Amino acid sequence: MFDADSGLKKGSLLKEVTGKRCTVFSHHNLFLFLGKLSSHDDHQDQLVLERYDGDEMEGFLVASTPLKLHVPLNNDTLGVVEGQVSQWSREFLVLDVFTAVKKNEGRAYFRQNVGRAGSVERVNGQKAGHRCTVVDISATGVAITCRQDYEVGDLLEFSHQRFRPGGPEHQLKCRVARKGPTQEDLRFYGCQWVGLSPKAEEKLFQEVFAIQAAEPVSYTHLRAHETGRN
Repeated sequence: MFDADSGLKKGSLLKEVTGKRCTVFSHHNLFLFLGKLSSHDDHQDQLVLERYDGDEMEGFLVASTPLKLHVPLNNDTLGVVEGQVSQWSREFLVLDVFTAVKKNEGRAYFRQNVGRAGSVERVNGQKAGHRCTVVDISATGVAITCRQDYEVGDLLEFSHQRFRPGGPEHQLKCRVARKGPTQEDLRFYGCQWVGLSPKAEEKLFQEVFAIQAAEPVSYTHLRAHETGRN
């Protein structure tokens, strides 16, 4: 028997996710691309999905391809939508939605440990070259430790930064959002990415999920890097 309350809840969530950015996965939870949900159809439980970066849709996303969508909502809530492709074009996909639920995942859902050496090349536009350790990264920001004293609101720039062995280089800017406790001579900073282009953002998402799929990172080298010891 059809659960009317369940149907109403799904329709309400489809309306809520429309217009928002999403992360698109295969049914094996492999990251595919960043998308945008441009419209929905309550009567047929369908969503129209476009690529966030404006590129054409991949040709392998044919009809009946199962997909999972993760949609960040308000108040650290994640919308999780599962369905399959019913229509394909170069510009968009139409997704038949099977399930749509909310999960209290928060920003930590995307946060991945890194534990790699980094360098803050510029601070507020001025050359710096400050050595740091990238503690973790997420879709929205980065946590670092270093010996320098930054203020909330400072703009930090990274050049040629890698977040995993053999990974691509990133040119990124972030703004200091909070200062954490100082431990010995190290200071902790939580920063938010700023000025990301759609392509840079997708590249960052790919990195986050590549790290998630890799082996856990060893942190034994952190203090040696930050204090200049070998």
